[in-house]
Amino acid sequence: MAVSIPLYTVDDLDHFPDDGNRYELLDGVLLVTPLASQLHQVIVEIFSPSSKIYDRDFKRGAYLTLGVRKVWLVDADEREIQVSRADGVVETLRDRLRWTVPETDRDVVIELDELFNGLD
Repeated sequence: MAVSIPLYTVDDLDHFPDDGNRYELLDGVLLVTPLASQLHQVIVEIFSPSSKIYDRDFKRGAYLTLGVRKVWLVDADEREIQVSRADGVVETLRDRLRWTVPETDRDVVIELDELFNGLD
């Protein structure tokens, strides 16, 4: 099923509320994100059958263009997570994901077998 995405112009941005969110256009597509802080530097997208191509081929690049440091694309069907970094490196993880919380020494470790357990 095709997804219809409305397109906006710069003039349309004047009509969005001043609510603390960041309203931006990327090739006419509206992107709404909370203002980033140092701790808000990872976006997690979980694929659904209807959004997989859009999330992978469009949203990942859009988030990175907006300055997000890492984008995690979670694919439950393939039991993997793709981690994309702002420097262009993409890593596909199938065993575990290890993430260091910015400005701390804390690591978060996610065992992917446990994460995807029961989704069959």
